[in-house]
Amino acid sequence: MVSESRGQFQVPTRTEYSRTILHSYQEARQMVLSLSKQLRCEGYKKTIASEEQLGFQFD
Repeated sequence: MVSESRGQFQVPTRTEYSRTILHSYQEARQMVLSLSKQLRCEGYKKTIASEEQLGFQFD
C-alpha cells in the first residue's frame, strides 16, 4: 500500500489523504518513483529525513 498526504498538516480539513493498494512491491516502487518525479517537477526538494527506514523483504 502506498499512502500519500498533501496539504497543511496544521489544518486537517485542508489535507488530502489517499491510499493505493498495489499487487506487488515492484508496482508500489514504480508508483513511488513516479510520484517523486512529479513532485520534483512541481519544485519540491528532498530534505534530510530524521526517520529510520526498515529493511523489510517483500519478495
